[in-house]
Amino acid sequence: MSGITTPNPGNVIAASIVLPVLCTATVALRFYARYVQGSKVMLDDWLTLPALILTTGLGVALIIGVEKKSLAYPTPLPPDPHHPLDASVYEIRVTRQITWAFMLIQIPALGFVKLSFIYFYRRVFCTGSGLTKIFEHITTVVIWIIVAWALSFFFAFLFICDVHFAAFWTSIRTLNTYCGKLLDLQLGFSISDFITDFFVFVLPLPMIWRIQMSTSRKLAVTMIICLGALAVAASATRMVIFSRAVVNLKRSYRSSGADNLTTTTGIYWSLIESGLALIACCLPSTYSLIKQKARSTHALSRSSKNQTSSTDSAGQMMPGGARFVAIDSQVTADFGATRPDAGIAEIGDQIFVMKEFGRTEHRV
Repeated sequence: MSGITTPNPGNVIAASIVLPVLCTATVALRFYARYVQGSKVMLDDWLTLPALILTTGLGVALIIGVEKKSLAYPTPLPPDPHHPLDASVYEIRVTRQITWAFMLIQIPALGFVKLSFIYFYRRVFCTGSGLTKIFEHITTVVIWIIVAWALSFFFAFLFICDVHFAAFWTSIRTLNTYCGKLLDLQLGFSISDFITDFFVFVLPLPMIWRIQMSTSRKLAVTMIICLGALAVAASATRMVIFSRAVVNLKRSYRSSGADNLTTTTGIYWSLIESGLALIACCLPSTYSLIKQKARSTHALSRSSKNQTSSTDSAGQMMPGGARFVAIDSQVTADFGATRPDAGIAEIGDQIFVMKEFGRTEHRV
């Protein structure tokens, strides 16, 4: 593909394994954050589960394609070089079958991610009165637009060859005969995907800057929301790649037949977009937990330097050999510790905090 490096088999396999694993970890962290924060698991969280399953399916499809030497490998020569459009080589058929299945899986996967973003915004900003009521109505309209977008493209791809499903993978000639609008549909999907991603991304920004809070706080919230820009960047990249791929494939489908490497590049970047979009969807929900744990770890690391001297001054050991650790009340609060009557805060099962609870008692 002109201007774009075609991924080799190792790149495709690595992305097909690493991205689903990262997505699984991020979604799990999202649910863990809800548990730690005592927040209710709501629809924006549940929508990430089908998105995760479908994204994993995309990775599996690419792995199968590489294993069959259909993806990330050059297109095999046709049996009859004078009629390349009629070639029905095994590797070409598998490539077309994977492409068809891939598109049918990716469309709902991206739809679930977009809906998760929107329901997360409703969770944060919709309180049922005033400006938030207007925002609720706007997001309701956007939800229906996203649902209609996903359903329309799903069925458009499903019936791109009318009911001649096998025409999609029999040969390029049958593809051109029964599925002539395929490449235009793929390009339209990638463009509309970017447009909807961008709109979903900017949707909450006016609400943030109308909320009654300090400018610095507004900037902080904006930066958290901007973590979702990763999804916009991924869809923009895929859109550019697809536009180039369509040009190459149209040329191939008119004369030389299939182009497995160009097809590989297109769906490879589609997998990257789907994975990064799901990760970006979960980042705002997990940001506070990650930040809290990072601060707590840093504070505990600093306090551990004084652990030995503090233990000596205390001169006591807790049951089971656990030491008294003298740290300030802010660290205790970061860990979510609770203060017993005796002035000892317990963190988990092993760490006990000895604290003089005086005038700073309210901070713990």
